[in-house]
Amino acid sequence: MLLEGSPTISTEMNTTVMEPADRYTASAFGLTIDSAIELPELKRPPMDTDEESDVVIRRGTVEEIRPSSSSYITTDGTIHLHFATISIAIHDGRTIVVDHADDVAPEVIRHVILGPAINHLLHQRGLLVLHASTVAFDGSTVTFLGQSGQGKSTMALACLQAGHRVVSDDVAAIEFVDGTPMVHTGYPAIKLDEVVVERFDLPVGDPINPSYRIDRHFYRLPHEQPSDRLPLERVFLLTDDDKEAVEPLDVGERVVTLARNTYTTGLFGDPVERRRNFSQCGQLAEVVAVDRLHRRRRYDVLPVVVDLVQARCATQC
Repeated sequence: MLLEGSPTISTEMNTTVMEPADRYTASAFGLTIDSAIELPELKRPPMDTDEESDVVIRRGTVEEIRPSSSSYITTDGTIHLHFATISIAIHDGRTIVVDHADDVAPEVIRHVILGPAINHLLHQRGLLVLHASTVAFDGSTVTFLGQSGQGKSTMALACLQAGHRVVSDDVAAIEFVDGTPMVHTGYPAIKLDEVVVERFDLPVGDPINPSYRIDRHFYRLPHEQPSDRLPLERVFLLTDDDKEAVEPLDVGERVVTLARNTYTTGLFGDPVERRRNFSQCGQLAEVVAVDRLHRRRRYDVLPVVVDLVQARCATQC
């Protein structure tokens, strides 16, 4: 999918990158971003244009090397992500090349960049990236773990209603600093269904440049994001049940649970990636409690679930 309208710069790694006519600066996960695609969901901090950014996002061409797989890593370390109308190549934990069809809605492109592309880039930078939403309680930082549709954002919004801060939605990017797992602050927005926002009368901003082609949009959070990484103290695995309860997992169960809910499982066909992930999951399981959070999938019990989480965080076990 070669896009038109700009001169191109040939590069290695089976991509061709376009020289952008416009550039936008932003930040997320503690990284400065220089993007050829506007990302209004992110912070737009003042930035010295002569200063090298941590992340560069450009339009270009991405060659599909393995048509049978939607995500894979090549021998040079490049991560490829291929969708129906968008392809992504991620190089060296720094460069994201976006190749899309002409008729793709801008919000759809941004969802792919702010979801799969950035999350795989964080993995490429050495972080453990989990399917999870992270919330800062009074004195504690916890993450709610689960695959897509399991209710991670719902738990985050329930905590938001209770007066707590959402640190990151849908993904937890964890870095080990002197043996302590630290979770990075994500986007100053949360991805929600419009029906949910209207039902709960949430204290969030208007949807950010929405498109009719998708149901969930980014809504601006009402609070300032933490400016630095926060120590992760507990993980809750969301589990459907007919009651509300907390069940602690032993270390072996923790490792398996964390590995199964790693965002980049599509890369596990590579043995190096698989070993690295299990090592990181084992390191996290040794120092952070992982509980199975049983709850009914009902909006009216969400305050009860939040109280249960708070009570659990107050314990030492």
